Amino acid sequence: MNSKLINTILEGPSSPLARFELRCDPLTLGLASVGMSAGQAGMDIYGQFVARDTHNAQEEARRIEQQNAIDENRRRATHDYLTNTRLERLQQQQEVESVAQKTFDIGRESDRSVATSLASAAERGVAGRTVDQIASDFEFMASEETGRLLLNQKRANQQHSENVRAAGTEWQNRVTSIKPYIKQPAKPIDFFGPIFKAGSEALQTIGTGALTGPGFGAQASGQPNPGAQKFGA
Repeated sequence: MNSKLINTILEGPSSPLARFELRCDPLTLGLASVGMSAGQAGMDIYGQFVARDTHNAQEEARRIEQQNAIDENRRRATHDYLTNTRLERLQQQQEVESVAQKTFDIGRESDRSVATSLASAAERGVAGRTVDQIASDFEFMASEETGRLLLNQKRANQQHSENVRAAGTEWQNRVTSIKPYIKQPAKPIDFFGPIFKAGSEALQTIGTGALTGPGFGAQASGQPNPGAQKFGA
């Protein structure tokens, strides 16, 4: 094989070297960069969708966790309120029954004392106003004792009612102490930012390739274009 044929194979338009130079042309690289920039923009937008879905899932998990805490807090507060109210009313009922029993005992004891006093007075021959005075004294003391018991129980009933109202206020405060979780909105998807960025980078790459390419440099300097010479231009 002669040297002329070898040169034609290596330096001709169809040679691998010429194809390599065409592929490495700055303009060709710039167009390839456009495709890469568009792909990067697509990945950026896709990443935003993934980040948004992750954010929304985390916010929903926080909301559910907070709601579970609210439900559990309400359950405990209601249980404590019902228990305290029941015990308060039970104590009040026991006190009322006790006062009623004491009042009955006082009345029965008073009647017994009056009867005993009347019998004793009759044995001693005492009658008239003195006997009536003795009975009146016993009845007064019994009434005074009964009245004191009833007054104390009335005050106790008022205190029990206040305790029940306080338990209701405490229940309300406990129930409202934990507020529902307010989900934070996700950042809106930015479609235009990545696209504009990709377009700007692609234009910059194409412009740089056009300015630094062999054809442009040769024309600007007045030197022949090596690429053109290889293709017989």
